Amino acid sequence: MSDELSTIRQVIEEHQGMKEHIELVTGQLNDQEAIIALEKAHSEWIPGRTEALEENREKLIQTMSLIDEGLKSHYMFEEKILVPLMGELLAEAFINEHGELLKEIARVNGMVANTNFKGLSRDEILSTQAAIQEAISSLHQHKEEHMAAEEAILYMIQRSLEKRRKIGVGK
Repeated sequence: MSDELSTIRQVIEEHQGMKEHIELVTGQLNDQEAIIALEKAHSEWIPGRTEALEENREKLIQTMSLIDEGLKSHYMFEEKILVPLMGELLAEAFINEHGELLKEIARVNGMVANTNFKGLSRDEILSTQAAIQEAISSLHQHKEEHMAAEEAILYMIQRSLEKRRKIGVGK
């Protein structure tokens, strides 16, 4: 049980992780870091010259790729460690939510990768940018909601494990 409690605390700490920038030292991207990356990508997506738009599009593709790979790694870790502590239905919901987020990331990745600003009118550029910003904003909101729900579950598991530890259950 001590290992389980340590693991829960570790995941909670990851979720509260770095709030000012992304650090990919371990090759993992936690939930909070993904939100920060999405916020940064969204704020840099500003109307401008076609060359600047292409440069921003390339940065966004790289950022989204890092988010995708980092979250896949993070979710694999969570599912390996946390799912055994959950009941069957909660574990299924947990895994499904991760899958939905990864599909949403893939959708945004495809949208950005298939965007070409060359030859578009100003209105078409603005419309394309607005669609991409909306997709990123939606993904950002979904990710924040997921993280909040997941952390609530983690805190409940943590409290249960701490209570068990106090009364000597499962040592």
